[in-house]
Order: sequence, then structure tokens, then C-alpha cells
Amino acid sequence: MKLLVTLRNFFEQVPDWSLRYKAAIWTFFIAGTVFMAAGISKITVDTSMDSVFPEGHPVRESYIEFREQFGSDKVLSILYRAKDGDIFSEQSLKTLHAMHYDLVEYRDNPELRETSALKHIDQIIDLINVSFLESSQETVMKSRHFIGKDLPNDQAGRDFIRFQANEHKDYPKTFFDKNNEYGLIFLTTDFGAIPKGFDKDQVFFEEEEFALGNMSVSNENAVVEKVEFEEIDNEECSKFMAEIRAILEKPEYKQVFDIYYVGDIAMYAFDHDVIGPEVGMIFSCTILLFFVILAVLFRRGSAIVWALVIDVAAVIWLMGTMGWVGTTMSELINPIILLTLIVGIADSVHVISGYMFSRKLNRDHRQSLRATMRKSGVACFLTTVTTGIGFVALSSVDLIELRVFGVYAAVGIFWAFFLTVLMLPLMLDLWAPMKKDAQFTASAISKSSFIQKMLAKVNAIVIARPKTIVAVSFALIVVLVPGVTMVKVDTNPILALKENTEVRQAFEVMEGAMSGSQSMHILIDTKVSGGIRDLQVLQVIEDMEQYVINHESEYLVDAGSLLIALKNSYKAVNHGDLTYYRMPETQELANQLFFLFQNADPESNRMLVSEDYSLAHIGIILTNEGSASYVDVIADLKAEAARKFAPLYEKYPDMQVQFTGDLAVQMEMYDMMSWAQIKSFSLAFIIVTLVLLLLFGSWKLGLIAMVPNVIPVLVTFGLMGWFGIPLDIVALIIAPIVIGIVVDDTIHFFTHYNLVMKETGDIEKAVGSAIREVGQALIVTTCTLSGGLLFMMYSSHMGFTFLGLLGAVAIFVALIADLFLFPALCLLSKIKPSQSVLIDNDKQQDAQEQGLEKAYE
Repeated sequence: MKLLVTLRNFFEQVPDWSLRYKAAIWTFFIAGTVFMAAGISKITVDTSMDSVFPEGHPVRESYIEFREQFGSDKVLSILYRAKDGDIFSEQSLKTLHAMHYDLVEYRDNPELRETSALKHIDQIIDLINVSFLESSQETVMKSRHFIGKDLPNDQAGRDFIRFQANEHKDYPKTFFDKNNEYGLIFLTTDFGAIPKGFDKDQVFFEEEEFALGNMSVSNENAVVEKVEFEEIDNEECSKFMAEIRAILEKPEYKQVFDIYYVGDIAMYAFDHDVIGPEVGMIFSCTILLFFVILAVLFRRGSAIVWALVIDVAAVIWLMGTMGWVGTTMSELINPIILLTLIVGIADSVHVISGYMFSRKLNRDHRQSLRATMRKSGVACFLTTVTTGIGFVALSSVDLIELRVFGVYAAVGIFWAFFLTVLMLPLMLDLWAPMKKDAQFTASAISKSSFIQKMLAKVNAIVIARPKTIVAVSFALIVVLVPGVTMVKVDTNPILALKENTEVRQAFEVMEGAMSGSQSMHILIDTKVSGGIRDLQVLQVIEDMEQYVINHESEYLVDAGSLLIALKNSYKAVNHGDLTYYRMPETQELANQLFFLFQNADPESNRMLVSEDYSLAHIGIILTNEGSASYVDVIADLKAEAARKFAPLYEKYPDMQVQFTGDLAVQMEMYDMMSWAQIKSFSLAFIIVTLVLLLLFGSWKLGLIAMVPNVIPVLVTFGLMGWFGIPLDIVALIIAPIVIGIVVDDTIHFFTHYNLVMKETGDIEKAVGSAIREVGQALIVTTCTLSGGLLFMMYSSHMGFTFLGLLGAVAIFVALIADLFLFPALCLLSKIKPSQSVLIDNDKQQDAQEQGLEKAYE
């Protein structure tokens, strides 16, 4: 308790100190805000997987190695549906042919490459140009484009193409559906795989010349240096998608095809084009709502303006810190800003409300500033410390994204507190909500506001029925706990979007037509040049592929690797006989087939195996599901891969078999983020409890103070469990926001209760005083914060919708818990704060306040 007294004395002196040096402090504030605003433009945001894991993490390193060898896994899949129901009809083939060469022309135009986002296209692959291996009298094996530049000019020719395509082992399910109604165009890109400092345009024509040379020589001694890749720029993805749409959505194409865009690039563009503007709109509406609610409740221009100035300034100082420090931010920057807005407005409202309440007790201007900071300043400091500790706890996890979120959430909370304590006394002195020399008569004081009348009724209910309140609260806990146990940690970026969004609809059409829209890879690195050509290694890869294809899980659709090329080569040299679509029987035959394929189709060869044949990958196609659905499947695949590749370690002791690709990395990230947040939330809850115990000097009172903090969290997660709302990455942010706001409310209430109890020893008076004074600020903050969060329901992202709805519900429940349950528990427990000697000034001010407050009774 001595610490609490020291803090009260310190904050009581802050207004006098601030006013003494007000010119210097105003200069510091204005200059600091300008300086921080200048740093906002320096903020960098990286949403790529590289930004998630720390350097050296095996997941990060394997993903980097994959891109070093095989390029980007960011593929834009363009699904087209023939409106006549047949992608092999005359008009469908003509339209596909025109679309294909339109894309090629734009990609290869040197005049456009400097300004066009289409320079990111590496390959355009569809039925027009997909590799088709065959033998002839002139060559043992050659690769040609399946349809090519010349379309068949009669029905017989089109029927033959249909027959060849459907008989091919690899084209169905990859380039078209079983009903021949849907087709796919794949655009492989360099997004996420551009080495820093690399000028693609400078070497473009050299690459084209090499690709067309129809010759490739394996370098057994090839050495690959580790590189750093440029971040994926959502704005560049947006430009890319806009240019693709401009080409493919011409009227003559749309008359023939319905077109859908599927893949990460489409998602990144959607984030930039839709989610980004929505977030800006939500923040703007939140500020506007804060203004309206503050205007209705305070009805004082200065109270409204100063609260919003502090709130906006806190965000500017937060973002300026991000920019000047140079920390790369993630998509979690938006929740950090939201949290700062919430905490900033809460701190300001508590101080302004306390000041106005104190003035109505006929304290003069200076006395009111001191009294307000003595109570609200201490409470704001304690909430800053406890909430900040909770967020800083996230810095212990492995994921960089969460570390940065935790640190900067704490920074935002600190700036909100710092500016509130430093500047609000000066602002209220410059433009006060009421005249500094105003005096209030007893009759004027007794004319309570609507809120005060409502709080008087709340106080009467609490005093009359504390047992009923506690019983109802615990009954609610009994109902909610089973719901909490049903909460499922599950993230699905696609299903997290609302059903009417174009991106989600495209993915769902893709799922229905082609069976799978997600992919990952098994990276096999023998660490030995030529190791992949080993027939024993090839047979294990074949066994692993077949295990995936025949897996009982409905989520696994298909698997493929360089064995597709090997089997197609074997079939081609045997004049297309399908019985030869199989593994070669001898090592010598395997070597010959690899040589033939490498020379016939060097471009495809480079996509399947490293130049020195030490490394290859198995691509796996999956249906789009939530992360929880993949957990057991991927765990089973990893176990089976370990078992199947185990015999090879004797021959290749340094061999590595790793699961990588966007989906595998996301799965690891989601799992780590989910459980890390749960653990950090638990740790934060424990720390907050310990802090309350230490500050208030009574373990019983500290535990009681935590009860109203538990209820809103139980309500949030209980509702999620009962209504089947998944606990995804965005929803997890609800927990720290809720605990931050609830602890804030509880500390403000308890601080006031504790002061009055120490002076009077009367629990009912202490409860009544806390309800009347602190309750008004709690109602104002609850209305503003809940209203602001509800604006998030406007978002196209269901995660933000649930965050807004559940966050608003939780904050409202927190208000009910603090106004009803906490006072009821105090009354029933009859716990008094530990005795300590207060300085005379404290006693005098508390006594004066108790006398003045009688006007409200």
C-alpha cells in the first residue's frame, strides 16, 4: 500500500509541475507530434512468410531454400468456365487461344516491362502450351506445345484434342475438370522470390534465349548461395491483378467464359483494394463515433476536442515510433492502432470525467486537476503497467510477427498514458469544460445527469441484492464454461471472408470444379549431386506420392513430382503407349530418360529438380479447409515421410526431408500463433493478478478484483464455443483487448473504492462513491469503445466482424461486472484494505470529498 500512496502523491503533483513548465511542454508536444508524424511514411509492412519466423528457424530456411531452387510458389490460377459447357468447343478454344497470346504479348513486350506489373509473370501455362512429350521418326523424344499456335479447323481435330487431353495421365484435374466445363490457366510469378538488388529486366532476354535453346547441361558442382528476397508488395499485386483483368475481361472474352481468380496474389490484391480501405473507413467512423458519443455525454466542446486530440496524437506517436525505429510491421499493425485508440480514449475519458465530477463538488480548477490526477492518474498508470506487461509477454514467443505486435501494443498503450498525464492538465487549463471560477449550489449539484440518476439506481440494487447478483453471475459462468471447452483454434483465410466477396466465391467455385485450391511441397534434399536420379530415391518418392494419392483423408486431392516427367518420357519413347506410363525398371534406363527429358523440355526440368539433381520436391494439392482440419493429416504425412525415407539415410546421411510451401508455413505459423497467444494470455492474466495483489496489499481483495475480469473473457469465448465461431488469428486479438479494458475498468473502480474505504471504513459508502464517480467514466468509455468496435462489422473479413461484435459484447459485460458484480463481492466479502498511514494531505482531501459527495445522496 505504501507504493500506492507514493504513486498518488506523485501524480497529484503532476498538474502543478506541468503548469509551471507549460510553455516548454507545449513546445515539446507539438514538436514531438510533428517529428513522429514525419516518421509515419517510413513504416514498412511485410505480409510474406519470411517476416514471421526468425532467421535460422527451420521452417523459414526450408521455405527460402525451396524458392532459391524452384522460384516463387505464388501462382495465380485463372479458372474459366465455358458458357456453352464445353472448353473444347470451337469458340472456347479460339477464346482460350486469344487470351493466352494476349497474355504472352503483354508479358514479353520490352516497352511495357519497365512500367507493367505483368513483368512478374514467369510462365503462362494452359492447354495451349503445356508440354506434350512424344517421339517421332526424327527424334527419340521431343516436347511440343499441346495445342500450340495452330488451332484445329474442323470438329474431328477438336475431338482428337479432347481425346488426347482426357487420356493424358496428368492433364485432367490439373488443366480441366472431368466434365470439360472448366479449364485453368496458371500464371507462375516471381512474387516473394525476387532477390534483393536483382534486376529482372536486365537478364530477361538472356533467360528467354536460354529457354528456347532447347539444350541444358547439368552442372554437378553447382553451388547455390543464400539470398534475401524482397517483400511481397500488396500494392504491386493489386496493379498486377488490375492489368490481368484488363486483358482477360474484354467483352469478347466474357461472352464466352466466366472467369475466376484464385491464389495468394488475388488475396493480396483483395487486402489492398478492399480490406485496406475498409480499415481506413472503420477507423474514421470510429473517431467520428467517439466525437458523437462524447458530445452527447459530456456536452462540452473542450472535453470532446481534448479527448480526440490525445487519442489521435497517441496513434501518431505510435506510428512515428514504428517508422523511426525501422521495425518491419505485419498485418497486425491495424489491431495495434485500434488498441491504442481504445486505450487512449479510455484514459482521456477517465481523467476528463473525473475532473468534471470534481468541479461539480465545488473544488476549484487547480484542486480538481490535482484530485483527478491523484485518482485517475494512478489508475491509468496501473492499467498501463498491467496491460503492457500482458502484451510484452508475447515477446517470448518464436514468431517475429507476435513479438512485434506485443512490443508495439505496449508502446501504443504507453504513449496513450504518457500524453494523457502530460498534456490533459495543460489542455484542461487552456480550455476547461466549465468556467474555472464556476460555483455550484447544492441544488445544482443535486440535479444529477441522466447517467448519475441511473448509477444511483445501480447502487441501490447492489446494496439491496448483492447475493442475487453473485448467484446470477456464477450461474452464467456455469453456462459459459462448457462453451469455452468447445472453442476450436482454427484459421481459414478464405472462409474468413464474407460469402459475398469475390475472392471467396472464386475459391469455392475452384473447389467445386477442380477439387482442390491449396498446395504444399515436400522438399527432398539428398545433399549429393545426382542423388535424385538414384532409382532407390525415386522409388521412395513414388511410394510417398501414392500414399498421398490413396490417403483416406478427403482433404488430399493429388500429388506430383519429377516422376510425372519421368513416366511421360518413358511413355513417349514407346510411342505413347499408356502401359509405359510407369517407373523405369533399371538405373541405366532412368538416367537415359532424365537426359532425354532434360534436353527436350529444359524449362519444365528446372521447375522439378535442382540443376545438380541433388534436390527435388513433391507437390501436394489439397482442398481448402481450416488449419485444424489439416493438423492430423499433415502430422500423418510427416510421420509417413519419416518412415519411408528412413532407409535412405544410410546412403545419404545428410539428407533432409521437409514440408514447405505457403500452406505448410502457414500451418506452422497459425499453430504457433494460436497457442502462443493462449499461453501469453494466461501468463498475462497471472501477472495482472499478482500485480493487483501486490498493489492492493490483500490477496483476497486482489482475487476478488480478478473475478469481474474473468466474466467478460468467459462470455467472449463461451459464445464463440456455443455458436461455433472459430478462434482464428484475428479473433485471438479479442483476448488481450478485453483483458486490457476490463483491468482498466476494475483498477479505476478499485482505486476509488480503496481510497474511500481507508478513510471511512464504511463498505456501503465506498461502493456507492465508486459507482457514482467511476461509473460515469465507465459508461462513457463503454459506449465509445463498444460503438467503435461495432463499426468493424462493416469489414469484409469475418475475423474483424467477430472481433468487433464479440469485443463490444465483452466490453459491455465488463461494465456490468464492474458496476454490479465487483461491488456485490466487496459487500459480501467485507474485506477492508490493509492499514497504512496516509499523509495529512490525503486525509484532508478524502474527507473533503466525502463531505461534498453527500449532495448526491
